[in-house]
Amino acid sequence: MGLAQDLAAGLTAAREAMRDVRGQSLAAAERLAEARDRLAALTDGTARQEPLRALAALEQAGEHLRQGAAAVGRCDEAVGGYVAGALGFHAGRPPTSPASAP
Repeated sequence: MGLAQDLAAGLTAAREAMRDVRGQSLAAAERLAEARDRLAALTDGTARQEPLRALAALEQAGEHLRQGAAAVGRCDEAVGGYVAGALGFHAGRPPTSPASAP
């Protein structure tokens, strides 16, 4: 395999890993939202500060996970653009023969 092919294969593998991380982050954010909803249902709005702090922490953690997932998505798009543009072939489909390399 040529250098461009090795780079494309490595970047394609990195994109797959980023997609996995993004999916896991979104799933974790969803689980946090569900936990927050359950905790909110148990809190009757009285002056119990600890459950309210826990709710705020869950909301913040979920938002951080969603922001992280969005950042991973942007990285995935950037890597895909690099593979397609700089290396001269379609993202995820590196050339299979040295003759087709740029």
